[in-house]
Amino acid sequence: MINENGDLRFRFPHLEADGGDTPIPGDGPKIGASGHAEYGRDAQERMTGYNLATILLNRSDLAVKETPLTW
Repeated sequence: MINENGDLRFRFPHLEADGGDTPIPGDGPKIGASGHAEYGRDAQERMTGYNLATILLNRSDLAVKETPLTW
């Protein structure tokens, strides 16, 4: 959705699906998912598996959130 300033904004926080680091020290980098079918595959190695675990554990404070794009 685009707001009145022309910025893309989310109605709710989106969780990261690309690879990167988590906020947990020593956890190591996670790999990204290139499609919906990969979200649960190799869950301990993927950012999507990590973020799904934060939801299941009710620890959204540890989730890696996607940065909204702007136009």
